[in-house]
Amino acid sequence: MDKILISACLVGENTKYDGGNNLNQDLEGLLQFYDLIPFCPEVEGGLKTPREPSEIIFDSVKSKSGKDVSKNFALGAEKALSIVRFFGIKTAILKEGSPSCGSHEIGDGTFSHKKIKGEGITARLLRENGVKVLNETEALELLSKLKEGQAKKEEATKKAIEADANKENGLEEIKEPKTFEKKEDRPRRYEKKPQFKPENRRFHKDGEDKPRGEKRFHESRRSHPFREDRKDKPFHKENGERRFESLGKPHTMNRGKGPRKPGPRKTFNKK
Repeated sequence: MDKILISACLVGENTKYDGGNNLNQDLEGLLQFYDLIPFCPEVEGGLKTPREPSEIIFDSVKSKSGKDVSKNFALGAEKALSIVRFFGIKTAILKEGSPSCGSHEIGDGTFSHKKIKGEGITARLLRENGVKVLNETEALELLSKLKEGQAKKEEATKKAIEADANKENGLEEIKEPKTFEKKEDRPRRYEKKPQFKPENRRFHKDGEDKPRGEKRFHESRRSHPFREDRKDKPFHKENGERRFESLGKPHTMNRGKGPRKPGPRKTFNKK
């Protein structure tokens, strides 16, 4: 199991400055998921129990009588870091408001039990070295999430066992159809386009084997209607003209060849 560093006062050890503790019995549920390692940086730093309360004033830690105890707090923080590195701990649960373990709030330095935003000596050193620091309330939120995940796993395993038992007894599970409250929640299904088949083609009104939408030549040239004798004849370009081949000579206009030569005159004999 993974290990978590926790303030010793939270698990019932009398390491508080007044000789008491900050026992939180709800945190005992973490023992199902982690091994808890209690640690008090103030006691490990050489301070006695009971002792004078201490608070952070500017960059130093001083007791209520004015004694500088910064070295003791720094030594306790270094010992906490060495334990974290030795066991490979990634998470620490520390007492909020303490000058050594406060993760979000500490005393304001007036010893009047007023709190300001800040970090304790040990909490700051652990965060700088990549350890996730939580207070009591955050630890309880973590515990509730772990319990929810465990309940879901137990339910899934129970269903799997029931399904296996039904298969052995020859019973199949009846799956209920999914219902969606909103249209957006429905899964998208991409339908395949129908393949083109020649029997499904749509024809012209005149019955020609051509799909609708294709313009024929005679439909696009409304000024020159299509002639029956030119039907199904290929067209070609000659002298920059578009024309059809007819049965005889090609139908041409006498363009670019000059005036026609007059033929021989017919004479009539007068009686």
